[in-house]
Amino acid sequence: MFYTDHWNAYEDILPKDKHKQGKDNTFTAEWWNNLLRHYTARFHRKSHCYSKSILMAKYTILLFMYKEVILSILD
Repeated sequence: MFYTDHWNAYEDILPKDKHKQGKDNTFTAEWWNNLLRHYTARFHRKSHCYSKSILMAKYTILLFMYKEVILSILD
């Protein structure tokens, strides 16, 4: 299943039976992306603090998610 916003290009590419449009299914992903960009400099700009390897970007995301999950459990 594909959940997207209301951009018209998605209707042309994705199969209609597996595509649902609406903010009710995309806000969580957008929220996580916003938090990740806010708290980790390597995902802000391409000219400063960028990841030099995919592995380091992966580790950054894993550490960020681990931190968010642990803090939500402890609260």
